[in-house]
Amino acid sequence: MTLRKQFIIWGIILYTAVFITLILLYQYNKWFFLTGEILLIASLILFVNLYKRLVRPVDAIGSALSLLKERNFSTRLIPVGQSDIDNLIEVYNKMTEQLRIERIKQRESNYLLDKLIDVGPSGIIIFDFDNKIVKINRRAIALIGRESEDDCIGNSLDIFDNKICDYLYTLKDEESKIITTEGARRYKIYRSGFMDNGFQRPFITIEELTSELISAERKSYEKVIRMMSHEVNNSVCAVNSIVDSVITFNKGITDPMVYDICNALEISKERNNNLTQFMRNFADVVKTPLPSKKEINIKHLVTKTANLMVPMANEHNINITIDVPDENIYIEVDPTQIEQVIINSIKNSIEAIEADGEIDIKLTNNSIIISDNGCGINDKIKSKLFTPFFSTKTKGQGVGLTLIREILTNHNMNFSLSTNEDHITKFVIHFNNGNK
Repeated sequence: MTLRKQFIIWGIILYTAVFITLILLYQYNKWFFLTGEILLIASLILFVNLYKRLVRPVDAIGSALSLLKERNFSTRLIPVGQSDIDNLIEVYNKMTEQLRIERIKQRESNYLLDKLIDVGPSGIIIFDFDNKIVKINRRAIALIGRESEDDCIGNSLDIFDNKICDYLYTLKDEESKIITTEGARRYKIYRSGFMDNGFQRPFITIEELTSELISAERKSYEKVIRMMSHEVNNSVCAVNSIVDSVITFNKGITDPMVYDICNALEISKERNNNLTQFMRNFADVVKTPLPSKKEINIKHLVTKTANLMVPMANEHNINITIDVPDENIYIEVDPTQIEQVIINSIKNSIEAIEADGEIDIKLTNNSIIISDNGCGINDKIKSKLFTPFFSTKTKGQGVGLTLIREILTNHNMNFSLSTNEDHITKFVIHFNNGNK
């Protein structure tokens, strides 16, 4: 029973008893009855006034408790005219105002944090206690190959068919790894946790290191290549100059021995020129300029470049099939560099087949797919693809894939090279960066 009800019941009982007593006094003395009635009315007025003074503070305290339960910190209590209670109300109003300000600051901080997470360059995934996704930013959605946040929330990483997800799912607490995916993309993944309502909640960050690592690699081999190229070219030029002089001096001599010596010198000169070309191939990678982009019809470029490689394929009895859509596709690229990428890719397919095979070139609205039925890519060399100057060919320099990586990375294009279960090797270039 509330204090208010108890106060009213006791008042009713008390005044009922007094009223009955006064009725009994009326039989003995009317003046006592009249005086008692006056005192009764006066005390009733005082009782009502006391009731109001007592109930108003109780109502104020009840309202305060109700507002606190509802987490309503914006409503203020009105003073009741009693100094003690008014002081309490003043303290309450100051407290709720401070709580309101703190809550606004917390909401603003959380909103800012959510925005920073959502637009940040790193992928961030937050899990619940069952390792199911409760929050994921846009970068992470793209990295794990999903289309929207709704496709991810409430799911575990092991249900997604994605190579990055395979690494993320096996990542242990406080563990950090650098992984490589198809297309020479490299990422740093890290799993940790933070306290939420007294419990440890796990999260994962995915940071792409491709551009940083490529830049570091480039700086490391650029200086070496330039130094080697300088030394080789200077030495070759001097040696060739002497060889030319000796050959010219002995041209009129018919002695068979001199003829053999001149022939050997010609072969030496040719080897020197091959060495110069060998170094020039390395230097071309270092000198790859930034793309000069312009809007082109990629359909025409793919068709023209593929037809250019048909005679080379025919020499090895390799058939090239070109599949392009009827409508034109316009994108902004450096046409010379993209043409070089397509040429190198088809050339690699021809060398992988060697003889008697098929190369399929397919253009879609957002990609170029070059497929071949050559020797394929085994797991041992898969992780080394697009590594600078790595080659599986006996006389290969590893320049072709390095040049492809440089060009496509500078174009901000994703790419991948892999062999499927049917032993079909596919090189895929994604160019969804402004196609119309």
